[in-house]
Amino acid sequence: MKYLIKPYKGINDFIFGSSIESIQKKYNVSFKTVQKKEITKLYSEDLSFTFENNQLMEISVIENNGVELCFDGYSLFQDNNIIQELQKTYPGIIKYGFYIFDSIGISFSGFEEKEGQRTITVYCPHYWDAVIK
Repeated sequence: MKYLIKPYKGINDFIFGSSIESIQKKYNVSFKTVQKKEITKLYSEDLSFTFENNQLMEISVIENNGVELCFDGYSLFQDNNIIQELQKTYPGIIKYGFYIFDSIGISFSGFEEKEGQRTITVYCPHYWDAVIK
């Protein structure tokens, strides 16, 4: 599956602010659901959606065969130097093991050498403010 990041808007037609029900209709697969107070997470094979008070706040894409995640002309999982490439254009910080590019609402985990599962999270404006500060 090919996904296209729209900074601070979402991925493909998964738009921040959408309800759980609308995402379930668009992505017609079975999800594992985890509920913790006002936070609900839906997990599929290559995506996870985080909702707060029934509004989509972040989307994580997990590296799997057949998954392509694109932004600004880059194929993020396929480009071996994607962090360095993005740093040329966008300011970034490293915090809690994440490379965070807050100006475009994208964070990377697992991209240091062979850390294991690589994940890219795209988030709505201000959702990661507590992490960044």
